[in-house]
Order: sequence, then structure tokens, then C-alpha cells
Amino acid sequence: MNPKLTYATQGLSQDCTRVVPGTETPEQPVESADLLGKLQNFAAIPAIDFLDETTNFSLKGRGQEFLVRNESGQLYLVQAPAATHSPVARSPAEIVQFLDDEFSRHQTSEPEPVMVSKGGLRGKLGSLRVLVGLIAGWAVIAYFTFKEAGPEGVVIVEDAARAANFSQQLEGRYGAESPAGASVFEVRTGRVKVYLTSEEGVDREPIMDKAYVIGQREGAVVMVVENGAVLALNETGALVFEDEVYPRLP
Repeated sequence: MNPKLTYATQGLSQDCTRVVPGTETPEQPVESADLLGKLQNFAAIPAIDFLDETTNFSLKGRGQEFLVRNESGQLYLVQAPAATHSPVARSPAEIVQFLDDEFSRHQTSEPEPVMVSKGGLRGKLGSLRVLVGLIAGWAVIAYFTFKEAGPEGVVIVEDAARAANFSQQLEGRYGAESPAGASVFEVRTGRVKVYLTSEEGVDREPIMDKAYVIGQREGAVVMVVENGAVLALNETGALVFEDEVYPRLP
């Protein structure tokens, strides 16, 4: 790989195997093999670890910058500025190959934009999240003004009585109280809280406490959390976030 390619991270361990709040790896050169390992580690981090944390993985070379996002184990590559480019789903190996090809070019032509179909909720969320991160330092804020518009395919329930009825049906605890490192979702009184477990049991303090509003997607009731996450119930009554399923607890 071109030795001028550099990478930098925020909120990740140096080997990119876990989320570490407040950690920053300064911009430094990276070779193909090392970058591949870091991207593979980044992709393996569980989705729950990103729910309320600030992370950033950026790559620079030849005057270009690319950002890498982890969405439930799928990496998305987007060229900066994110406002004019769309994220592309790529495997760690595909990202490394793309960058090898991109930065080994000898011509000085204008860089080619990363293009992808803008259809699909996950793609749009990824693009918006990258844009917010550039503007606000990857702060965890609401990505949508719920009364005006919800995530793609979701219609916010404006009727207070219907919303209250749906919310009551969704209230409960979901997940696993063991082993250590598992997580428990608590849905109650218009808020979603996430607790981690340890050898002593479920932690007393939540790692996330966010408000949500009720919406409907294809006729099914969903919760739209203020950080942009969409939670739903499957046919067995388990809570679903992206590709992860959390059974209802007694």
C-alpha cells in the first residue's frame, strides 16, 4: 500500500477490537496487512457496544479521506465529505483492495466518488450518522425530528391514545441476565434503558437511557429511539435491533 495512507480512530482500542470511550489513536501510516487486521477486528465488535458511544475510523491518502462505519458487523465505506457521497457496504478485504487500487494510481485526475444506491434504511442511517459525526464530533444526538419525519418506511403515531396503548404492549425486559457481558433492554414509560451484566448479575446503572416514540412500519409497531435506532418485536415477542434478537424476560 502507498506509505502515505494513514488512519486514525476515536473511541476504539489501538487494535480496534473493542469500544473504549475517550480513547484516540492519532493519525499514523498503515500498511495493507495491518489495516486488514484492524478492519476485521472493528467489524467483529457487537452492535450493542456502539449504541451510546462515540467512535470514528478514518483513512486518508493523496488528499482524500474515507470514513468506515460498523453497522451490526457490516462495514460501510464513505468518502468525505459525507454530504455528497453515499456509503458502500464492503468487507474488510474489499476496503483494503479498494484503497490499494485508489492510492496506487499515478495519474492526477479528479478522485472518483464512491457510489451506491441510496435505497434502504440502513444505508440512509449510515450516511446521516457520518454527516452528523463530521459536524458534531460524532456526538450522540437525535438524527430525526420525530414530529416531522421518521426513518425511511416508518410512520410516527401522532395519536396520543394509540401511542400509549402500543407503548404499554411493548413494555418489559428483554435480553439475557447472564452470562457476564450480556445485556438487558428495559422498555418502560417512554424510555429504553440498556444494562450490562457482570458476575454479580445485572448492573444497577444503565449504559444507555434514551426516550423513544411509537411508529409503524409495514403495519407493525416499532419504537424509534432518539439516537435513530429502530426497535421492533418479532413473531415470538422478542425485541429486535438490526440483526440481533433479545428474548422477552419474565
